[in-house]
Amino acid sequence: MMTARVVVVGAGPAGMFASYLLGKQGFDVLLVEMGDDIEERMAKIKNGGNTAGIHYIQGMGGSGTFSDGKINLNPEIGGNMLEFVSKSDADSMIDYVDQLFVKYGMDKESQIHPKTKDLQKRAMRAGIKYIPIKQKHIGSDFLPKIVGGIKAEMEKMGVEVMVKTKAVDLMVKDGKIAGVVIEKDGKQTKVDAKYVILAPGRAGSRWLLDLASKLGLPYQYGPLDIGVRVEVTNEVMEEFTEINWDPKFHIRTKSHDDFVRTFCTNPAGFVITEDYGKFVSVN
Repeated sequence: MMTARVVVVGAGPAGMFASYLLGKQGFDVLLVEMGDDIEERMAKIKNGGNTAGIHYIQGMGGSGTFSDGKINLNPEIGGNMLEFVSKSDADSMIDYVDQLFVKYGMDKESQIHPKTKDLQKRAMRAGIKYIPIKQKHIGSDFLPKIVGGIKAEMEKMGVEVMVKTKAVDLMVKDGKIAGVVIEKDGKQTKVDAKYVILAPGRAGSRWLLDLASKLGLPYQYGPLDIGVRVEVTNEVMEEFTEINWDPKFHIRTKSHDDFVRTFCTNPAGFVITEDYGKFVSVN
């Protein structure tokens, strides 16, 4: 039996930042992640093979660790924060995260490109909405170093990080959370906790859904986007990607009023596979 005041499940962006903030406030925090630590993830991806895919989506830093590392400094991109907090609170949180990334080597400055106004006008004339946002680009080579740096600082604060450790179940007593059952090296351990934060990310989404259904926890489905990866020569998109690394265009189709948006543009990048075990997609 172990004891922790707060157990955080999942070491993606949500789990890492929750652990970081709680550790900074002096809480006793245990962060568990079923995937590998950042160095092991890098080594296994470098070695490749049939097992490389799963290491892209789980492990320290989460599924975005080996992306091209675009930071969109806008509360309405990548989900809408304004559904949960005020605009001023959202801007304050985004600034805090931005400064933490800067601390570990990301560029300090990010300004709206001077050609943005012209692009907005051109898009509007074509019936398309262009969203000008501040963006920063870290890069897939540098992003793992940032993850490693944040992890090291968390541990100095006293946050205990356990990788290759799977959350199996929640402990519930008298209708309240009492802890988490974890599994490491085939051995299960009960961890008493006053609070539990579940942030299992993409790799643990099915587990979280099954757990919520079993415990009768309310949940709702978010919108599902059907993504199409279009690969073109770099020159085709260069006019737009020099203004925004990842330009955001919103389109309403005339025939069926479908909503279409551009996302995850990766200038001169590569398409990789993501192995979820039961199916494979691309990113």
